[in-house]
Amino acid sequence: MSIWPDEVIDSLARRRAVLFLGAGISANAISKMGKSPATWEEFLKSVVSKCQKKIGTYEEEILEYINEKNICLHVR
Repeated sequence: MSIWPDEVIDSLARRRAVLFLGAGISANAISKMGKSPATWEEFLKSVVSKCQKKIGTYEEEILEYINEKNICLHVR
């Protein structure tokens, strides 16, 4: 768990600061329960699993794209 300095909290509250979060910001995050957030790959696969009815025949193709780390996914 991160502890933020009071000065940072005050600046944010007074709108005198901007947070910039880049890719991977949650990679080292751990909840109070000791659990890390899902990776993008895990997240995408869980979405595919939960949306099987809507995805239909494209499920296998989408999973292939995810497994290949293909960033250009186009569903026809």
